[in-house]
Amino acid sequence: MFKRTLIAQLPRVTLRQSSRRIPMMMMARTRNKYISTNIFSRGYAEHNINSTFGNEIPEEVANLTLNDYHNAADEYLENLLTGLEELSEDNPNELPDVELNHGVMTLEISGLGPYVINKQPPNKQIWIASPVSGPNRFDLYKGQWISLRNGLNLTDLLTSELQQAIPTASLGDI
Repeated sequence: MFKRTLIAQLPRVTLRQSSRRIPMMMMARTRNKYISTNIFSRGYAEHNINSTFGNEIPEEVANLTLNDYHNAADEYLENLLTGLEELSEDNPNELPDVELNHGVMTLEISGLGPYVINKQPPNKQIWIASPVSGPNRFDLYKGQWISLRNGLNLTDLLTSELQQAIPTASLGDI
């Protein structure tokens, strides 16, 4: 309460740049400690955690423990590697190389380009860099890796993009 009251009473300092006013960090000194805030971050403690687009993040995603995240992400990436290696054996020209090292998977799909799929432990997400759909990030929700931005399932996204090079490609239920 003291911090909130103190910060709320601080004057707002701005810089004039290109005829726009830009908020600067506000600081107050109390007993050899500084309390700082930025007006963009005010009030976060009072609200639910939000996604990139301001949508509320499901409790299951927000409360995922780091240990559960690592277990689920490692299992998913191992299963994905197995499925992609099987596809690679059947279609060596279209999917010549698949590797998984330390939570980072790389694969090359002929005609599409390179993919990178990796764990992001600080965010408890799996990220993908796709030459077709671009970057995306996925959270563990109801046992599936789902993008909170657009509702895409990671396995479904990969399957649809793989089918552009290998029409019969299927990753099944990973």
